[in-house]
Amino acid sequence: ELNLKNQKIQSVYSIVERNNETLKKLLNDKELLFKEVHHRVKNNLQIISSLLNLQANTITDVTTQEALKQSQSRINTMAILHNKLYQTEDFTTVSMDEYLKQMIAAIESSFRSIDCKVDFGIDTDPEITFNIDIAIPFGLILNELSTNSFKHAFVGKSSGAIRISLQKANEGQYRFIFQDDGCGLPSDYETEAMESLGLELIEMLVQQLNGTLHLTNENGARFEIVF
Repeated sequence: ELNLKNQKIQSVYSIVERNNETLKKLLNDKELLFKEVHHRVKNNLQIISSLLNLQANTITDVTTQEALKQSQSRINTMAILHNKLYQTEDFTTVSMDEYLKQMIAAIESSFRSIDCKVDFGIDTDPEITFNIDIAIPFGLILNELSTNSFKHAFVGKSSGAIRISLQKANEGQYRFIFQDDGCGLPSDYETEAMESLGLELIEMLVQQLNGTLHLTNENGARFEIVF
C-alpha cells in the first residue's frame, strides 16, 4: 500500500514537472515572438526611412525635400523605440531616461550641418517607464519640438540651449517641459499653429495622451505638457 502511494506521488510530481516544462517552453516562445516582432518592425521602419532619404536626395524642390526629411525623422523616432523594446526584458516598457538620450543624440546628429551649437540638458526621473502606447506619441512630441527649435529658434545665433524635463506630477500623471532660449514663438503663433503640421501634430498627440498643453513665450519658447 505504501509503495502504491509513493507511485501515485511520483506520478503527480512527473505530471507537474511536465506541465512546468511546457509552461516554460510557451513562455520562452512568447518572449522570442515579442523580440522578433520588435526587431522586424524596427528593420521595416529603417527601410522606409532609407527609402524616404533616397527619394529626398533625388528631389530639387526644397519644400518637398524638407517634408520628406521630416517624415523620415518621425519614422526614426518609432524605430528607436522598437529597438529599445527589443533590448528590454519584458518587451513592453522602456526606460524614458534612456529613450530620451538616444532620441536627442539622433536629432543632434541630423542637424550637425547647422552653424549653431546647441546644448541639451535632460532632467528625467530614471524610474519612469512607458509602454509603447505612451512612448510613441511622447517620442513624436519630443521630435517635433526639438526639430522646430533647431530650425527656427536659433537662426543667426552661434549657440543655444534646450532644457528637457520629465517628472512624475500627481498620482498617475507626468509633467514634461521643453524649453529653449531662442528667439521665441512669433506673436501670431496661435494662427501659425493652425497652419503648421508640426504644431498641429503636437496638439493631436497631446490629446492622444489625454494631456494639456501650456505655451509661454518668454526668453524663448516653453512647452509644458501634463498627461
